[in-house]
Amino acid sequence: MSRIASSVNISINHENQGDKANTFQQQKRSVLIAHADLSQRSVLELSFISDGFEVAAVETGKAALKYLQDNTPDIMILDAHMPRLTGMDVCSRAKRVKRLEHIPVIIMTATIDDKTELMIKMCHADDFFPRGLKNIELKAKVRKLLERPKP
Repeated sequence: MSRIASSVNISINHENQGDKANTFQQQKRSVLIAHADLSQRSVLELSFISDGFEVAAVETGKAALKYLQDNTPDIMILDAHMPRLTGMDVCSRAKRVKRLEHIPVIIMTATIDDKTELMIKMCHADDFFPRGLKNIELKAKVRKLLERPKP
């Protein structure tokens, strides 16, 4: 089931199939995907839903920050090149919030050069993912980050 929160265009997907689903949802992981490109965002959203994640997908950095005001995802995947507030901006702000500082962040980027890598490190992202690689590689990074012990 999908519902859109019109004020910030957040799509949140989850299953609702009675007591069995409720038990599963208690264990379900959540991911915030913030990506400016609709097709990329949709592919990521569907991919993580198929793996049993609860997904919040937003188009802008502003919408991501709005979502994070009231929600704490298990992991964030942020587009480095969103207009106005980039994925690095969102990551940097989130990491300064006590409730969010331990949440793993993966920055998706089309360009991997020294400047971009430095910016990713400076915002305290946990990893980066070059666009064009297969989703299976992104999912492996997500699993690795989610399995590490929390501080």
